[in-house]
Amino acid sequence: MSRYNLSPNKEYADLIVTVGWDAPMQTYFGQVADPDADGEDDDLVLWVGTASHEIPTIDRLAELVSDYAVIATDVREKLHADYVASLDRGPTPLQRFGRTFFK
Repeated sequence: MSRYNLSPNKEYADLIVTVGWDAPMQTYFGQVADPDADGEDDDLVLWVGTASHEIPTIDRLAELVSDYAVIATDVREKLHADYVASLDRGPTPLQRFGRTFFK
């Protein structure tokens, strides 16, 4: 799984925006968290890409997080590279077994 932090849009400067590629689930994902002032737990404002094959493209991921941040070209390239690398490796035996339960 890869994870990249994005620079949030100005009106959401206090939020933490993260995107990535989840190889076992074969989906891109995005999270937007609002850190607590006490530093303990972050409250999730948005979490997409939690189901297998839910977000198949970077463009779709960009749409889903667009209220909070823009996915820069360099991050798009890294996300695509993560996707391609996961195709080269293929699923592990454990991932193939797990997919029978999480379809």
